[in-house]
Amino acid sequence: KNVLVFEATSQACSYCGSWGVEYSNNLTSQYPQVELISLHGNDGFQSTLARNLILNLGNYGTPHFYVGSESMDNNYTVISSKVNTLINEPSDVALLMQYAIRGLDMNIDVQI
Repeated sequence: KNVLVFEATSQACSYCGSWGVEYSNNLTSQYPQVELISLHGNDGFQSTLARNLILNLGNYGTPHFYVGSESMDNNYTVISSKVNTLINEPSDVALLMQYAIRGLDMNIDVQI
């Protein structure tokens, strides 16, 4: 199960290059399931898509982290705890698959 994390960042943000990078690196090394996307705002790397995402997520300055669409306090323990909770949450979908091979034929039954 993967978890999407957005990081709002900017070239002009001094904290983005210090603890912002540290948080990002720690999240991706501690949780291989984290898909981290950096969203640049108000700088040369800004795109319309990134800007719109930041505005829709809630513009809380830079650096700022969102787990999924939820704004997080700028505290690594809080962010990490949320990621860990989502990774360990049971899936809403159960899948049962059975198969049988007879000669050159394979029959597959899938139940959701």
